[in-house]
Amino acid sequence: MKSLKLAAAVLFMTLTLSVPAFAGQWMSDSSGWWYQNADGSYLKSGWYWIDGCCYYFNSNGYILTDTTAPDGSTVNSDGAWTSNGAVVTRPSEVALSSLSVKVPNGYYATFDGDDSLELDQTNPTGSGSVLILTSHDDSAQAIQAAYGVEGLRQAVNQSADSLIQNIDGSVSTCLGRETKQFPTGTWFFNLYRLTADGETIDLFMYINYSGDEVRLVTIMGDNREFTPDQFINDYIR
Repeated sequence: MKSLKLAAAVLFMTLTLSVPAFAGQWMSDSSGWWYQNADGSYLKSGWYWIDGCCYYFNSNGYILTDTTAPDGSTVNSDGAWTSNGAVVTRPSEVALSSLSVKVPNGYYATFDGDDSLELDQTNPTGSGSVLILTSHDDSAQAIQAAYGVEGLRQAVNQSADSLIQNIDGSVSTCLGRETKQFPTGTWFFNLYRLTADGETIDLFMYINYSGDEVRLVTIMGDNREFTPDQFINDYIR
């Protein structure tokens, strides 16, 4: 996985329709409350951030309420983590350059400088993660002015293919390309299947230009809270 994330970052340096939303939801029965992910799985065995608050889920997937969690932290009657009687919160959205990114429930955000954001699953059950990179480069505007959107799309595809095919120790196949429309504008989409370090993973790559800002979103593996298109549509603003 580490080499695949590095590949996405290297690729980005060279690049210098609404969809239905099926979000996760709270569920309850006579035993208590649990959180069902968008893919039908559920959170369990640990702490998870949901809508700005943190909850402890037991091994059966139910939240603890009005008690003390195994690590000594307290939770209130709603199950939210508290400190000195006050609910502990975190922002549900983070800023990256001109973008606002909603942090998916059950994920945490890690910044690497001012232009790189990674979203990873808390207590992961699979290999899913998201890497978002931004930069500024006016060459895309020049290409589009001279050759149109189709010319820009071809330039992006050629650069992406060339670099991915030359990543040491990896084998890649392009499974498809599309130009997609989302609330944030036109995104050039490429789907690759990569094999590196004995691991095979699908990499969903979305590239968008806004003025001189370049945005690259790579979505890797199986993500329990969203499909790739849903992420671009619902979590990027």
